[in-house]
Amino acid sequence: MNHIPLPVLIGLAAVVVAGCLYYFLKVRPQRGLSDFDRLLGKTKPSKLNRPKSSNPQEVARLTQELSSRFFHDKEKVQDAVAYERERNPSGSEEEFLRAAIYRWDRLSN
Repeated sequence: MNHIPLPVLIGLAAVVVAGCLYYFLKVRPQRGLSDFDRLLGKTKPSKLNRPKSSNPQEVARLTQELSSRFFHDKEKVQDAVAYERERNPSGSEEEFLRAAIYRWDRLSN
């Protein structure tokens, strides 16, 4: 029967302990962080800003304007606004609509 030398067992134990320390101190606190936060070395997620309030009349006007650009296809309008919302989660509905209109104008010319 082969016996593993004591220095090898001590080295193996040291590697396991170092791995556990690395996981609990470095990896585990970063779970749930965005890639951007991780790149910045943050250990806590960034606080999401609440969406800003919008003027309801302006939102209605911008929605109608965007809708006319998409030939009143509601699904495409919703997709365009959802895309802008994903790009800027802290924006307002008015900002999403303006950005979608700007993007449509820029891409269609």
